[in-house]
Amino acid sequence: MEFREYWLVIWRRRHLIVPLVALTFVASALFNLALPPVYKTDTTVYVQAIIPPAPPGTPQYYSTEYYNTVYSEYLADDLSVIVQGGAFAQRIADEIEQRYGQRLEPKEVQDAIAQTKRLHRTLKITVATGNEERTRRLSEALDDVLRNEGTRYFTTTDGQQLAQVQVVDPPREPRAPSILRRLLEVLLHTAVAFVVAVGLAFFLHYIDDHIQDEEDAARTLGLPVLGAVPAEAGAVPPPSLPALVWAGLLPRGWRKSQAA
Repeated sequence: MEFREYWLVIWRRRHLIVPLVALTFVASALFNLALPPVYKTDTTVYVQAIIPPAPPGTPQYYSTEYYNTVYSEYLADDLSVIVQGGAFAQRIADEIEQRYGQRLEPKEVQDAIAQTKRLHRTLKITVATGNEERTRRLSEALDDVLRNEGTRYFTTTDGQQLAQVQVVDPPREPRAPSILRRLLEVLLHTAVAFVVAVGLAFFLHYIDDHIQDEEDAARTLGLPVLGAVPAEAGAVPPPSLPALVWAGLLPRGWRKSQAA
C-alpha cells in the first residue's frame, strides 16, 4: 500500500479520527489546565521486623537475616493497609485538630492518601490534595504519627514489639505540576488518542469489504475502469449491518464478488 492510499484511508475515516482526538484534547485540557492543580508530597518509611531469638538447640533452616527480611516485607505490606484504614485516618484527623484547630473527617484523610508503594522493606506514602496548605498539614501529621506511634500498630496485647517503624525520608514541600508539564500531558494524551484513532481507522478499513473507489474496483475486478457514475449530491446510502457482523457471518470479500 502506497503512502497515498494510507492517506486516503485516514481521510475516509476522518469523521471518526477528528472527534476522538478533539474530545481527548478538550477533556485533557479541562483536567490539566482548567481544574485546580493537585499538590503532592511523599513520606518514606522503613520497617524492620523484630524476631525474638530462637531457643538454644533449635535447628535453623535459613539464616536469621533471611527471616528478618521476609518478615519485614510482610510487615511493610501490613503497614500499607493500616495507613489507608479508617482508624489511622481518625488518628491523623485528631492530630491535625490538636495542632491546627482544623477538623477533618476521616474520609477526607483517606482520600488524601493517594498511593502507597512498597519497595522491599520501605513504604512510600503519597499525600495529594487540591490545596497546598492541607497537603502540608496532612503530611506533617502523618509524619508525626508514624514517628511517635508507628510501632504501636505492631505491638501485641502483652506488650511485645514486633517491628520498628522509622521515617527515613520526611515529607517535603508539596508541589504541583508546572504549567509546562501540564501542557506536555495534554499534548501526550492527544497524540495517544490520534494513534489509537488511526489504528481504529485502519482496522475498520481492513474489515470493510465495500468497493471504495475506481482504483479499488480495478484491483478487485482485474480490469480497467472505463467510467464511474458519481453519487447524487445529498444522497444517503442505504443502511447496512455493521461491518463487524458481516465479517463474522460471511466470507471476506463477498460484496466485492457480488459487485464484480
